[in-house]
Amino acid sequence: MQSININRRENNFTFIRIIAASLVIISHAYDLLKVSYEPFAVISGFDTLGGLAVSTFFVISGFLVTASLLRARSGYQYLINRCLRIFPGFIVAILLSILVLGPIFTELTITDYFAHPNTWLYLKNIYLYDLRHDLPGVFAHLPFPYAINGSIWTLPLEFTAYLCLLLIFIINGINSRFIFIFITLLIFTHLKLIDFFGLQNTFLFSMHLIQLNKFAIFFFSGVLIYLIKEQIPLNYTLFFCAIGLLIASFGVSLSFVQAPIIYYITWSYIVIFIAYVPLPLAKYFDKFGDISYGIYLYGFPVQQTLIYFHVQEIGFGLFILIIWLISAIFALFSWHLVEKQALKLKRSAVHILDKNYKN
Repeated sequence: MQSININRRENNFTFIRIIAASLVIISHAYDLLKVSYEPFAVISGFDTLGGLAVSTFFVISGFLVTASLLRARSGYQYLINRCLRIFPGFIVAILLSILVLGPIFTELTITDYFAHPNTWLYLKNIYLYDLRHDLPGVFAHLPFPYAINGSIWTLPLEFTAYLCLLLIFIINGINSRFIFIFITLLIFTHLKLIDFFGLQNTFLFSMHLIQLNKFAIFFFSGVLIYLIKEQIPLNYTLFFCAIGLLIASFGVSLSFVQAPIIYYITWSYIVIFIAYVPLPLAKYFDKFGDISYGIYLYGFPVQQTLIYFHVQEIGFGLFILIIWLISAIFALFSWHLVEKQALKLKRSAVHILDKNYKN
């Protein structure tokens, strides 16, 4: 049996993330247009295409971030690496929303818009926690009014997962047995304890507890797979069994053996399998850079902008294609001008911190 080999240079992570970001765009279209229920949500009974895509991001993140943490010289370096990956592109997207999108689409005068306190409260999103999603008078009369960027709510969850992984590493190191127990507790909490204690609508620092718990399961599943990668057989038999189990779980809910459990168990393996099987066409996506984050960040505001101009009337499929193309253009600029440049600062930032710490 072929085993997962993290040392193998070729993988399909960029391709998978771009597909996942594209699925988020499709999923959001159903919500923003309010025309019908998303088909995958109806068929599966336990998640949307957007939820599946975000789960994919968290699996990949857990897998790759674990490698980053184990390679890091210190916790400082790990945190710097994570901050440089999330914040630069995010901050630019926030500033563009305030300074470009807002003034163009607000129903207020420009003077009133910039004088409005909520305009500058939106700037606080840069802190990541306690997010705001509206700008005064912007997109006020759309089917999904006032929403500027409905994608950013997952970023605090992801950064929290980064911090939890670091905390576990500091306290106990990272070992597969502890991570397995931790995942088991997370699943039990998600399926039983949250309902038992009536915490379905509980928020922690603007993070929905159920969503935080759910995506933590996928993140730490990625962590676990990385830790035991040499022992996990990567073969088509297990892959198709996992696919079969997942499809068989659609619409199923039988006491404790519920569809989400099968989802949690199978999806992480499916994602990592696809990441390492030979997919000749997937490597061509690497030539554009890692534009998935940019597509994810800009897909929602691009969508709202096009809906504002009634572009959706050309037909759903063509509407999605136009959204993707425009978002990809923004993503290319974001990657090459912002994100890639920020990542170059990793080594110098760590050197400065180490020097100050020694002094």
